[in-house]
Amino acid sequence: MKLTKVLVCGVALLLTTPVWAASTTIWGGFEDTTPGGDHDYNDLVFSISGTNLTLNTGTGQWFAESTVTLGTSGTPFWNNQSSDGPNDNIGFCIYEGCGGHAAQDPGANYLATSTGGNVSDVTFSVGGDVTEQVTISITADTDLLGWELAGGGPLHLFGTDGPNSFTPGGNFVLIGQVNGSSDYSSDGSAQFAFFETPAATPEPSSLMLLGSGLLGMAGVARRRFGRK
Repeated sequence: MKLTKVLVCGVALLLTTPVWAASTTIWGGFEDTTPGGDHDYNDLVFSISGTNLTLNTGTGQWFAESTVTLGTSGTPFWNNQSSDGPNDNIGFCIYEGCGGHAAQDPGANYLATSTGGNVSDVTFSVGGDVTEQVTISITADTDLLGWELAGGGPLHLFGTDGPNSFTPGGNFVLIGQVNGSSDYSSDGSAQFAFFETPAATPEPSSLMLLGSGLLGMAGVARRRFGRK
């Protein structure tokens, strides 16, 4: 009887939980020259990941890679000719490879405004720890990545390319520091570009099929224990 109750409760939880907790990875590119520069956003190419990591923005939306032709069009805002090489902007780094590095995440969507502009109001939330790592850096400057709480507080800079882990304990922003003096925030500056692979969500039909299987097991268990 107890087994039957456990199975029934498991089905109830399954059918009322929309998404299982999962680790999310967001890719980013940092541009260290403003104003001017080539705006290729490859000066730091990095990833952050964590359980239920969410990018928050009021002005941006996600677009599929198929909506852009990589090159020199400047649309979206990061798709510019890089002075480092013809195929070295952040789009090439993420989707095809750049600077001798393999593609970072070919299936990712990119973040931009509805007109392809920069999104400069990005904060993040997460359910625990965050892991950060710089995977590519194509720059003559000394650039560091860091974070601080969205509401303000100490600036935490990473001294190495990582992986580095931190526990923000609240919504946070990313900071790019150039040559030890200029700090640029993901919430308030135009120095970041972001990419993310769409999360795989179980289809309702799959959940119902699994739930039906568990209910069937509960029925068999009930009949078996009933005969005993």
